[in-house]
Amino acid sequence: MVGGDVLPPSVTGTADLLTANSGPAGLCPDGARPDRVYVTDRYEMAEVCAALHPDKGCVYRVLPEWPLEEGTDNPGLF
Repeated sequence: MVGGDVLPPSVTGTADLLTANSGPAGLCPDGARPDRVYVTDRYEMAEVCAALHPDKGCVYRVLPEWPLEEGTDNPGLF
């Protein structure tokens, strides 16, 4: 839905986390936090993350509501 919010797994209740599928790709070595929505400014990174969820993976264009900080837990993701 255009204009809707992208919510973290801790709010939506989904058990499908990036951590579960990210091992082979080398993403999230310390695990993804369920209270976060991860975004990137690199389309290629977004494609990789979406491909890790073959049944549900999607790339969304988002407009953050506040400044982003690069995460120390997942370099390249904000």
